[in-house]
Parts: sequence; C-alpha cells; structure tokens
Amino acid sequence: MKKKQLTLLAILLCTILITTAQQPWRFHIAFEDGSGQRDTLWMVFDTTATEGIDYQLGEGTPEYDPNAFNVFMYNMNVDSTKVKAYPYWIYPTMSTDEDFAINYTYPVIIRWDTALFHAPYLPNNPPANPPMNVAIIEGSYQFFVLGFDPTAPYFHTTNMFTKDSVFCPEDTNGPTHVPLFGDLGFIFGYDPYLSIETLITKNISIFPNPSSGLIKINCNIPVTSYIVTQISGKSAFQEAFHTPKILNNYEIPYQKLCSGMYIIQLFTSSKQIFYEKFIIKK
Repeated sequence: MKKKQLTLLAILLCTILITTAQQPWRFHIAFEDGSGQRDTLWMVFDTTATEGIDYQLGEGTPEYDPNAFNVFMYNMNVDSTKVKAYPYWIYPTMSTDEDFAINYTYPVIIRWDTALFHAPYLPNNPPANPPMNVAIIEGSYQFFVLGFDPTAPYFHTTNMFTKDSVFCPEDTNGPTHVPLFGDLGFIFGYDPYLSIETLITKNISIFPNPSSGLIKINCNIPVTSYIVTQISGKSAFQEAFHTPKILNNYEIPYQKLCSGMYIIQLFTSSKQIFYEKFIIKK
C-alpha cells in the first residue's frame, strides 16, 4: 500500500513539474524565393539551452544541398547553422547578427508569426523579465531598398510586431544595388526607452526627397543633435542644439552637399536614434 502511494506521489510530482516547466519558444523565420524554393531559420528560447552549441536543439552545422536555396547564420564556431538557441535566463534578448543565402532568385518573401511575440508562456514579470517590445529586421537592404517603416524604432526599417511578412524585390534601380543577404539581421528584445506610442508613430520625415537642393526635416520627438553622413559613412556635417528641439520644417544646410545619397541620424533626449535616407540631385 505504501509502495502504491509513493508511486502515485511520484507520478503527481512529475505531472506538476511537467505542467509548470517553461515551454520552449520556437520562432520560425520562413523564406521563399522567386522560384518557389523555401528555407527556414529558427530562434529558440529553451530551459535546456546553454551559451555553447546545442546539437540536440539543432545549432550544429546542417547538411544541405549546395545547389539549392539555403538560408543560414553563423554559430559560435563561425560555421553555418539554421538554429540559434538561447537559455531563458537571458530572455528577452536575441539576435542573428548576419544572415546569408545561396542559390536564391528574387523576389524573396520573408514571413513570421507575430502571435509568437505574445505567447502566454513567455516570461513577463517586469522588471526582471520585461516583455519583448522590439522585434526588427535590419540590414543595408532593409534600409536602402525597402525604405523607412513608419512603425519601426531606431534606423531599422521592418517592424516585425506590426507586420507578418516583407516582400523583397531585387535592387535594380537604386544607385547602390544592395543585396538582400549578407548583413541581414533579426533582433528581438526589450528597450526601456520605447513606448507603445513610439512603435506606432512615424517620427521623422524629410522632404523633398529626392531634392535638387532644399532639404527640410520634421521630427515630432525633441532632438538634441543630428549628423548627416555620406553613403560611404563619411560625415558631411552635424549640428547640436542647446536645448532639445522639435523639428518643424527645419531646413538643413543643403548647400554643403554634393549630388549623392545621404543618411541623417537624429539623436533624441530619450536616448533614441532615428535614421532616414535622402538623395541630392543637382
């Protein structure tokens, strides 16, 4: 009788542990190229994950057809992988620094499930485990080819909270011919300086763009300074304000700019940085 009671108790304890254990978070980023080929990257939060390479979670080098469409990122051994797994104790920070692909045909469609950012089993106990409020796609292609996403924070141009896919055509008309893959990255996390209003409001606009000379800026968040750089990264000029200033039809000294593509970085009093590109044609 005692043996049966102990067995039942053990089963009950195992059931409680199983039902209360942290469920793995498996986030897929699906790619489909112009020929219909598909591949997927996975971002995983798991209680068993470590900071090393977890072969059981799929972080090792995958076997793939070198003649087919493949998307991959680097693991800690600087080798290709399709999975990045993080332990839950570092939640909500996660990123893929550089994503690459081979044998793809434009256009490429990237898809994801936005509902997974709000999964009920994710830690959500501020301030120790704040909820994710940043989920973005970044990279040269995202910025220069797709243009500014009015819902996205920082200089990133695709907000994964407000969309579930992005269409990526080949850059055939732009002055830079930027490839989609190479520095493509995905970043998830929490920024204490971001609010709901920040995520749904367009913060900066430049007009006219392209311009033959005159350039004006609107920014609805107080700006402390700004920097204008060439596409190469070389600084063209900068300006700082004695007190934070909301820019309303603010004219920048366009006389100093030659024909070409430029990036303007605006720094706010709330420690945010907004980027926008513009073109001068003289």
